[in-house]
Amino acid sequence: METKIPDVVLQMGPWSYSMAETALMCPLLFHKKYRLKEKGTKVESDATTVGNVVHKILEWVVMGAPIDKAFAQAIEQRQLTYDVEMQVRTFRGAIEDFVKGLEVFDKKYGIQKKFAERKIGLDTNFKLAEFFRGCFFRGVIDLTIVTRDNWGVIIDHKSGALKSIDKYKDQVEAYGLFADATFPGLVGVRAAIHFVGADPNEKGTRTAWSPHHTVEEVRTQFRENLIKLLQRAVDNVQNNQEPHKSWKCDYCEYQPACPAHSRG
Repeated sequence: METKIPDVVLQMGPWSYSMAETALMCPLLFHKKYRLKEKGTKVESDATTVGNVVHKILEWVVMGAPIDKAFAQAIEQRQLTYDVEMQVRTFRGAIEDFVKGLEVFDKKYGIQKKFAERKIGLDTNFKLAEFFRGCFFRGVIDLTIVTRDNWGVIIDHKSGALKSIDKYKDQVEAYGLFADATFPGLVGVRAAIHFVGADPNEKGTRTAWSPHHTVEEVRTQFRENLIKLLQRAVDNVQNNQEPHKSWKCDYCEYQPACPAHSRG
């Protein structure tokens, strides 16, 4: 099924979900980072470092690495300070719980295929394309699973507090397109956000699941919604380079040059 993508959207690509999110949240950040490609000056925060290291540990352990070895290797690679290392180690219980949850999932649904940190690029026909060139939309998927019944499962790890899956609807749908393109024989997709830094909910889990979606929904509704998201992003940054304060400010590498930040 052909889905028309506006020329103005293609001209600003290749897109990613985080790029679209930035365009909608702060036009100035979008302009500096993606249009001018200016190099930022802000040093990575401890929270960002912790999140990156925890992601790396999760990547290794879900693919079979012993958890002790994964922690030791990740901590050594980043040469963490003592305080940051202790923060990383607080995630061990949550990581162990996630691995146990995958074992339960495997027994119930069967895991045919499993990939961690998979880079995916899509062309304008929503087929696979090269990640660094030739694609109009791309992303890195924390965990991709194909079940014995050919359902695609996309899982994204986040180190923040547990939230409703509804807050990640756009991201979930975009990642569903990646699953469909990677495994054309799927009957449908489902996505989850794993809040590795959160306390377990009343069900004892840190994972919020989206509803099941058939492959027909993915190829119609998801594609249309992604294009609408990108069009909104374009509309927000065309002729607009104004800063806007948001949670991204705490992690923004352009703070020294931001008038909103300097005003306090």
